Formats: sequence, C-alpha cells, structure tokens
Amino acid sequence: MIRSLSEITQPSFSTRADVCVIGAGMAGLYMARQLASYGLRTVLVESGSARTGHSANDLNEISDEHGCYQWPVTGRARGLGGSSSVWGGKMMPLSSSDMAERPHIDAPAWPLSHEALLEGLTEIEALFKLDDGTYEEGAPPHFRTGVELPQGDPDFAVRWAKWTRFRRGNIWRILKDQLANHPFAEIWTNATVDDFSIDRWSQRLVSLHCRDDAGRTLDVQADHFALAAGTIESTRLLLMLDRCGDDRIFGSCDALGRYFQDHLDAHVGRLAVCDPDRFDRLLAPRYRRMQRRSPHIELTERAQTDDGVASAFVHMTVDLSQNETLGAVKRLTKRIEMNDYEGLLGEFQRSRLAPGSLGRLVARRLYHHTLFMPGDVGFNLRICIEQAPRSENRILLADTKDRLGMPKVNLRWRPGDIDERTFRSTVSRLSAYWHRQGLDRICAIDWLACALPGASIIEAAQDYAHPSGTARMGTDVRHSVVGIDLDCHHVANLSVVSAACFPSSGSANPSLTIMLLAWRAARAVSRRMGRWAGNAQTNPGMKIREAANA
Repeated sequence: MIRSLSEITQPSFSTRADVCVIGAGMAGLYMARQLASYGLRTVLVESGSARTGHSANDLNEISDEHGCYQWPVTGRARGLGGSSSVWGGKMMPLSSSDMAERPHIDAPAWPLSHEALLEGLTEIEALFKLDDGTYEEGAPPHFRTGVELPQGDPDFAVRWAKWTRFRRGNIWRILKDQLANHPFAEIWTNATVDDFSIDRWSQRLVSLHCRDDAGRTLDVQADHFALAAGTIESTRLLLMLDRCGDDRIFGSCDALGRYFQDHLDAHVGRLAVCDPDRFDRLLAPRYRRMQRRSPHIELTERAQTDDGVASAFVHMTVDLSQNETLGAVKRLTKRIEMNDYEGLLGEFQRSRLAPGSLGRLVARRLYHHTLFMPGDVGFNLRICIEQAPRSENRILLADTKDRLGMPKVNLRWRPGDIDERTFRSTVSRLSAYWHRQGLDRICAIDWLACALPGASIIEAAQDYAHPSGTARMGTDVRHSVVGIDLDCHHVANLSVVSAACFPSSGSANPSLTIMLLAWRAARAVSRRMGRWAGNAQTNPGMKIREAANA
C-alpha cells in the first residue's frame, strides 16, 4: 500500500509496525521488500513524493563551512527510488584490499570479511539481471574482443564492472509492484522525519514523528527502526536523535558525524587515438546478450602501500556533444531498454543518423560486441581517488533551519595533502604503465596542466557525490556507530544502512556495497525478531526471483 501524507484528510495520523524503514532509496526499498517477505509488518517513510524529482531537494541544502562540496543538493534525490533515479547503473564490489587495514592512510579494517560482505551477491545480481561472471582481473570469456588490457601489472589491476539496463536502474521500477501490493508493506511519501520519541531507560526508539509541508503529521511506532536515508541525511537524523536524548545517546562515541569522505574526481588528460580499431576493442564498453561490462583500471594494493596513498581508479569519459551519432545511439538504446517504442520512433526520426556511422555502430556491436567510438569524439582521461578518512572532516547540526524547521547540516570538509599525493602517485604510475604496456601506440595521453609537475590536481578535482564514513562500522563502541550487522551500538533497536557505515570507501562506487549491506541488515533484523525465512511461503530467494523476472 502506498499513501501520501499530503493527501490524508485529517491533520494527524498514526500507524504501528514491526519495523519502520526511513528512506526509499536503494537500501530502504530493498530492506522493506525483504522484511515484508519475511512476514514482518513494515512501514517505510519517505520525505519525497511518489515521483523522484526536485520538489523536495531544497531540504538537501547544507551549510558548507569551506565551500568545497559540489553536490549536496543535486547529488541526492528524494522520492521513491531515491538517488537510484539519477544513478548511472554501475555495479562494482570493493576489493579485499579496500576492506583491509591500511595504516599508511589511517584507514581501519572493515569488521566483516570480504567473503561475508559478498554473501548476498547472487540475489542482488539476480534482482538487477546482471550476469554471474567475475568482476576480477581478466575479461570474462564471452566479453573478450581480442585486444585486452594487461593482467598482472605491478601498478594497475583491471577489474570488470557490470552495468544495469536503463529501465532497471531505478530500484523503484523493479520493486514497485511487489511493495505496492504486499500485505505486510505500507509506504508513506511526503513524510519527513522531524522528531523522535525515546525510552531513555532502555535506550530504545519508541516512535518517530513525520510531517509534510502543510503541517500534517504521521507518528510511527515500531519494534525496530532502520535508517536508510543516505549518508548525509542519515547522519543528520542520528545527530537529531542524539539531541533528543540531551546529547547522551552517542556521548561516549567519538565517530558519529566524523570521517566524512567522498571520492574525488579530476579531468587530468585527453586521449589522442592512434589506432581506432584497437582503441574501441580495448577501452569501449562491451556488450553480450543485453549485458554490459567496462574495464575498471585501479591502483594496486602494492602501489598504494609503496607510495603511502589511498586507492584510485582511472576512467574515460566521452563528450557526446561533439558527435551526434553517439548521442543519438545513447538515447535510442535507453528507449529500447525501457520498452518505449513510441518514443523510439520519434527519437530515430529526430536523430538523422548518417548511414555510414550507423553501419559502423551495428558492425562493431555485432562482430566485436563493443561500442563504436567515432574519431571526432573527445576522449577525456579522468582519475577518481578514494579520499583518506580524517576525523576533522565532519557533519554537525547547523544553527540555520530548513523550511520544515529542522536544523540543516553543517559540513566541515575539504581535501587534504594525502589526497593530492594519491592523485600524484596515480598520474606518475599511469604514465609509466601506459608506456610500459605499449598502450601509447593505441592512444597517447595528452596531460592537462593540472597533472603537470608543480600544479595542484586537488584544485581541479571535485567530489563525486559518493559521501560516506560518518557512522562507521566497527567493533569498538567508542570509535564506531554500528556493528557488523549494521546494528547501532548505542540504540538497541536501530539499524543504520547506508554508505555512512563505510569505514573506508575504496575505489568502487558505493551502490553494490550499499545493497549488500541492506541484504545483511534485513536478515539480521528478521533473525532478531524471530521471523527467519525458513519456508517457501516467506522464502526471500523466491521473492527475489519473482522481482528479477518482472
């Protein structure tokens, strides 16, 4: 059942649940789906409307002390689907070295193993209809083109990212029918959490209070609560919860709000293509049976340790504005994958594709299973680094209020010297790698001024809208907010499920890891509440397969 707080006729409403989930992004919707399938009455509250958009995005506005953060508003989306509605669809797990202790950047080890993190991988991949091949070095056999990036290099490893289809990128499209019609699921939109009721003796949440723009209110009582509102919003709500408890709930914890980090991305060069055929087969996205893969070139663990730097990866972007053919093909592909055939016809009529270009695109896709990259396109070389966790980078509550009267986020964050060193290490090793492996005979690198010695790459870099770290996972309650099953150390019936729980961010985008944590948290909550899915009626695997076939 889906209800909007803005559409109820009475000024206030209350409801009761086994579990209340806050936030309808990737983690929240998936958790709600899992919990309902386990037979737990689940209420999900979402600040945005049934359609993602910018109507509630002004609530994302923050106070940025240093003026460094680029994407606090548009990098996050409210509404059903959350930021998955603006997500590109890339799926990449953290590497085992990303999760290990790295003293050279003061990054703690994740408290759960790499194998434990990946326990839910098969179900997540089935949900998004991804192939079951490896992400690790060496292109899967059916994605090989005959021109491959080297393996076993001391400086760079090449892993293989998977990509969702356009129409499955927004998780709400996948789970909508199941959640809307599930007898144990109740979804409220336009319901922004603005207060909490706490049993101070037991350190348990009793209920939360939501409101809409017109002042209508919703109170939700539950036995357990799951906070899945994204890094920045989840941290704000945890700080508000602490304030409701007179700053005593997290009084013994020195981690809440600290260690804010984001990936930092910089345009460092341009690629001058010398051999177009081999270039396409080497670096272009690869396709097979409606599956898409792309190379993920990342700094090796050895290189990071030797240089005392964080993780990083190298990627290529294309300026579609310089070539109408590629732009048109991207739009046509999106229409096809969304089964929008009426829009497809109109797009094809508008595209004015040249027969020669179209023929080369088709031939490249059929024979080499890659995307044809026209020679007049600009290829940009970019480096994206993991920001080293630093306690002084933090989120606090600001004195200023948003339009609902809640304190805004005060962000105290900026890149540091170690982040510049990570960029410099990657540039230096990439230059040597490119020459050593003969890649400069396929496409030469024309370095931009920021990448040259004596310049600052940090000044040309910007955050990548991948915030994390401010409610980090750990085993010591003094220095972490949640444990290995995402249970809050300091509130007995609260889980926190977002990238805020990452002790470090590695060189993978956070989407897959967030989903894996949501899978883990849902199972932990169901076990705690005595509703483990041990029979066919509530078997989560069956339900996931149903969603995958939708």
